[in-house]
Amino acid sequence: MGDFDLGMDLGALMFAKQSRTKARPIAVIDTETTGVYWTAHDRIIELGIVLISPEGEIIETYETLVNPERDLGPTHIHGIDAEACIVAPRFKDIAGDILELLRPAGAIAGHNVVFDARFLCAEYERLGVPLRRNVQTLCTYQLTRLSLHNACEQYGICFAGSEHSAMADARATADLVRLLAAEGVVDLAAYRTPLEFPPCDSLHTATVTRPLAQKKVDVRSGFLADLTDRVLYDINSTDDVALEYLSLLRRVLEDRVLDGDERNLLLSYIDEKQIPEKQLRDLHQLYLDAMAVEAWTDGILTDNEMKDLRRMARLLDLEPVSVDQAIARAQQAPPQASSPKSSTGTLSGASVCFTGAIISSLNGEVITRKLATELAENAGLVVKNGVTKKLDMLIVADPDTQSGKAKKAREYGTRIVAERDFWPMIGVAVT
Repeated sequence: MGDFDLGMDLGALMFAKQSRTKARPIAVIDTETTGVYWTAHDRIIELGIVLISPEGEIIETYETLVNPERDLGPTHIHGIDAEACIVAPRFKDIAGDILELLRPAGAIAGHNVVFDARFLCAEYERLGVPLRRNVQTLCTYQLTRLSLHNACEQYGICFAGSEHSAMADARATADLVRLLAAEGVVDLAAYRTPLEFPPCDSLHTATVTRPLAQKKVDVRSGFLADLTDRVLYDINSTDDVALEYLSLLRRVLEDRVLDGDERNLLLSYIDEKQIPEKQLRDLHQLYLDAMAVEAWTDGILTDNEMKDLRRMARLLDLEPVSVDQAIARAQQAPPQASSPKSSTGTLSGASVCFTGAIISSLNGEVITRKLATELAENAGLVVKNGVTKKLDMLIVADPDTQSGKAKKAREYGTRIVAERDFWPMIGVAVT
């Protein structure tokens, strides 16, 4: 029995020795984050990993959005919105899966890899799973002294997707590593010691990529479908009723969310006034057409305006083609002056608070938080820094924001208004 045990011990030692002498894969990583302060409140919102062999071949890839459970910061950089992140896993759900993928690697590579590694360490520290901060790394930025975009141009590398998406950047960096290895700048076979990580259970959580997230959220509300079981007279309601319904619709959808209570409120009004389904569809299209006209006033349709129109079409339970039709009609209509009607008379003295990075522009420049405060105060509003039970309105750039302010506002039942609707309320023409 002793000889058997000794043999097993020697075998284990031989295996351990061999595992530390053979060349290891390289894990190329890239992250998209809410900001740059990993030591504070910023979080990872997208992760891409490309595992390459010592010969430079792709072994495995991993890509997912991450729900940071907070606001997303400057969305114009990474192009991710909260609507997509809400359906993504949290970091704690994928923490074990990531380490399972990274364990066989001999080094972590990236373009400015210190940035990505620090964010990973911070995420694991929040979970009570501290990682070693001195793991073996390979930084393509240190080797090229060029931005990833410029390095790829110099080496003839094409991005497989949009820049500033984690997987596209990770793949581009992996291509860069391979080319640097081919030139003899990097020896991929030199990384022979496996990375050491603390235990962390792998949950094998389903990943959510940007296209999958879009598919998950790109679902119509089904609001009009709720009317199929109702007996309504097929006679159009009066103009006054139609206008009152449109006004109610505007108030309900000003936060770009249709919750259960709001849905029931609209359905009750429809039942009371006996508005037929066909007229409702026409009114919903009319509402969307008005939004398209407002967006097209300056002759430019921004990505944010398109997102807003498509989101509204889903809430109104209209087909996606309805957005294209609304835009076409807006473009064919006579040009209108960019002078939204102000309703500051009813808002004067109201308290407001802003949350999230502002996405609207004024005179071609993105509105800063300082300018937003000045514009609101000039309209007679009182701008607050935080959300209390006495706050009148919270202005959100992204309707699905998970910022602390938004969470408090929802808890208190505070009125939430999408930025796209707020500026016309105070007479500010934005794009």
